[in-house]
Amino acid sequence: MSGVGQRSPSAAACGGCALGAAGGGAACPFHVIHPKPGTSLLSQGERPTAIFYVERGQVLCSSIHADGEESACALRGPGTLLGLEALTGGLSDADAWTLGETALCRIRSDAFEAWLGTHPARARAALQLAVEETGRTRRDRFVLAGRPEVRVARFLAEHVRATSQRLDIEQQLLARILRLRPETVSRALGALRRRGVLATGRGLEVVDPTELERIAAGE
Repeated sequence: MSGVGQRSPSAAACGGCALGAAGGGAACPFHVIHPKPGTSLLSQGERPTAIFYVERGQVLCSSIHADGEESACALRGPGTLLGLEALTGGLSDADAWTLGETALCRIRSDAFEAWLGTHPARARAALQLAVEETGRTRRDRFVLAGRPEVRVARFLAEHVRATSQRLDIEQQLLARILRLRPETVSRALGALRRRGVLATGRGLEVVDPTELERIAAGE
């Protein structure tokens, strides 16, 4: 994995995210970075030294059991705050690295703690983002239930709700996330294309989100 890319100065007073809006007009302490694809952000079992807010793109998170088997694999997109374990002295429960082109807001964990300070609005914003991540983890478990076509549909439906962009992801990675064999994922994607949910060709472009939601609901 490569190191974190060059950073650019943050906006003087950024209101582009929940944390920036809670800043009360103060200069944003985060710095925007554009790391290369495959850049390591967090390492499982180590205390994070920085906190990252995903502004654009996706981050892949993977947890490994003591026996070496992967126990969880998930994508995180815009609006995700990573590395909050640092505030409690905890260790990261997953490896995290960038997947494709991303824009991240980065801050040293000690600087973030100082910025939160006794400012209630900032603390509430950080807590809300942590609660939202807990909800994503619950949804990750829900996605893994049901027949393959439903699992794939649920995963894609989550992506559509978060962003309207086409999802470029290798089938083998999608299979890892959904705990399915690659050939099973291929068949499920073929079934969704035949039902007119996905466009033909490379990438996963949803063309009928209404039908996708019906399939995700098990209908």
